[in-house]
Amino acid sequence: GIGLPAIARMMDYAETSQARHWSFTPAHIAKARENNRKRVVGKLGRAGPSDDCSDVPAMLEVDDEVLLQRCWHYKLQDMCREESSRTPDRFTHRVMTTAHAYMRRFFLRRSIVEDDPRELLLAAVYLAAKVEEERIELADLTRFSRLSSDREAAERLILSNEESILATLGYELVVRAPHRALSGILVSLRARRRAGDDTTGAAGGAVAGLSPGEEPILGAEAMATIESKARDFIGHALCADAPLLFSPQQLAMAGVMRGAAAAGIDLRPWLNGWLRRSGDAGTADGDQALRFEQLLAQVGASVDAE
Repeated sequence: GIGLPAIARMMDYAETSQARHWSFTPAHIAKARENNRKRVVGKLGRAGPSDDCSDVPAMLEVDDEVLLQRCWHYKLQDMCREESSRTPDRFTHRVMTTAHAYMRRFFLRRSIVEDDPRELLLAAVYLAAKVEEERIELADLTRFSRLSSDREAAERLILSNEESILATLGYELVVRAPHRALSGILVSLRARRRAGDDTTGAAGGAVAGLSPGEEPILGAEAMATIESKARDFIGHALCADAPLLFSPQQLAMAGVMRGAAAAGIDLRPWLNGWLRRSGDAGTADGDQALRFEQLLAQVGASVDAE
């Protein structure tokens, strides 16, 4: 049968639950986190000897919680890379990206004070593997648990946290990943390279002598730089709020433009053509293309700010 990820890829992004229910403004995210903090402070106050919340021990500030979340997102990437280096068909980018999304969404509705992020991370990976149809067993995860000395207890904790994620996310589990969007964009870029000579400048950049507005033809070295920098950018974006603020395609394109800048290549002529073909900016006139470039700059600034 067709799995959930395959069905999601057939849908227009605007129709997905990710676009409809998990895309926010910075103000909305800030308010949600502040509300979480107030709720936890109130809960701790009610659990104390009096109802006076002023007696509650000092809580983490919202910025501290965000910093801790980011730390555990990077730990998630480290764990997946280490495990994937041993068995490349497991702990893949698909599972890692989906687990990132589950953690980010979960802690938008709950405080990191309420749930151990280490254990939540393991449950997110376990659930992501099911959704992405990748075989990861509980035994692969229990050794990372704080309860690793008691395997059965560690398994029960992962399963309990999995149920908590499901309930908190309202069973909205399909995640559109920027890595998939990046693959499509790179195919388009490579098609442009194959369409012409493979001659490049000294830096492996655009072919010299292109007419103004002509799309660049890229060499292998330039493509390697663009892809490497784009993947690094996406990795940092997944540890920030960017996936809650921008679409996967916007994140991927921002990574490509960041990579092109690092390689000293002006991809704006190609971007205009890509916009025309994809329909992302209507007829891709000058103003529309400029607005899209400004949007990509906002994506980059959002990632760099964290």
